[in-house]
Amino acid sequence: MSPPFDALERCQQLSVTVLPAHQQWQVTPLACITKNKAPQKFRVRARLKHVQPHHLYQSVKLHCSKCNSLLDAPDEESLNKMFEDRFTDGSNTPNAFWYQSAVWNTGNLDNRTVVIHFVKKYDILQSPEDSLIMVEGGSFKELSKLSIHFNTIIPVKSKEQRLEIDLSAPFLIQGNKWLYGCIKCSNIKSSEELQSLSLEVGWDAVEIAKVLGVELLTHLFVMNFTLEDETGSLNAYLWRHSEQFFQIPPSEILMNSDLQERLHMIMSALCPSTKQISEYPWMDCCIRSYNSGHGSKEQICYEIFDTLLSERDLNRFS
Repeated sequence: MSPPFDALERCQQLSVTVLPAHQQWQVTPLACITKNKAPQKFRVRARLKHVQPHHLYQSVKLHCSKCNSLLDAPDEESLNKMFEDRFTDGSNTPNAFWYQSAVWNTGNLDNRTVVIHFVKKYDILQSPEDSLIMVEGGSFKELSKLSIHFNTIIPVKSKEQRLEIDLSAPFLIQGNKWLYGCIKCSNIKSSEELQSLSLEVGWDAVEIAKVLGVELLTHLFVMNFTLEDETGSLNAYLWRHSEQFFQIPPSEILMNSDLQERLHMIMSALCPSTKQISEYPWMDCCIRSYNSGHGSKEQICYEIFDTLLSERDLNRFS
């Protein structure tokens, strides 16, 4: 028996996605997937009927691989609030041989000052593009300005003549990357441990986190895709493989308007609000099913993996 015409037409149309590892898998209709027990893996060919959440800031999350917690990534407004009360007059700033401190008067009406500690390497100060600085009292805007010029920034607080790291805010800033640590899983050590990296080449975020006892949180896009083919629909999460799928670093997108615009264009092409779903592009996706929950509340969930967008083919629908 020959397949229906619409199925033949669907198979002949180009997909806007690429399967780098599983192109040999046969396509499974969505209606068949929902009838199978978990866990299993499938290849599907479907259109993106709907996506949640609608807003970018709601889709960027912070994930701890150790305790598996998933937190909202702070947006610009939240970051402003985090730092607005972190002022200092510089009088209690501790001194140490392994960094050199300078007081920056912001010139604001509140006469607030920011203290910058320049960490030395080989006992000498580095050029800004190679420097690690610890900053006391900086606002979000001030830290953003400093991040343009300095390689690595660690916001700190001074307490009892010591500089402390506070995981209630970003613990490390590198350009557009504002990195966070898990409050539950981290075992914070003294900032003096940074001295052990004084002979290393460059300032690696993972190594800095390690010596400071910080369990790094990973940025992820977390989205729920409603996929549809001629047999039915299926909800599938995109999260652990989201950076591969979009080829956009979620750790930078909240601080980079160009990346935000790129993601907006991608979603508009995949799920165009001005068109009928019959005009949406086809996507080939790898889907894995898994059991979630415990006992009577256990349910089968689905996740997209090993799938990435083809920017060349996607441009045809933009």
